[in-house]
Amino acid sequence: MIVLGAGAVGVELAQAYSELGSTVTLLEVMDRLLAQEEPFAGEQLLAALRERGIDVRLGAQVSAVRRDDASVTVQFSDGDAVVADEILVATGRRPRTDDLGLETVGLEPGA
Repeated sequence: MIVLGAGAVGVELAQAYSELGSTVTLLEVMDRLLAQEEPFAGEQLLAALRERGIDVRLGAQVSAVRRDDASVTVQFSDGDAVVADEILVATGRRPRTDDLGLETVGLEPGA
């Protein structure tokens, strides 16, 4: 399994699938895990995940994702690629509230 995104959700699910027996590759565009947390937390977690056999790739610039009949291929901008049976995308979320009329009740759309 490929997990795209190494925030709290991505890291937790990568660890869970690994514990359930999957071979997991965790991809993160940033240069560390848990970018919203203190750096030492990401460093300790990185060591623990790698110790458990999870392939963690930091600074992973994904250029394409392809699915064929049996697998998913994630292509990186440097030409490297990772192939797995499945991909889990945990890259964050943003509210989609721009067209709900929230400004009419004093709220800022998208916040």
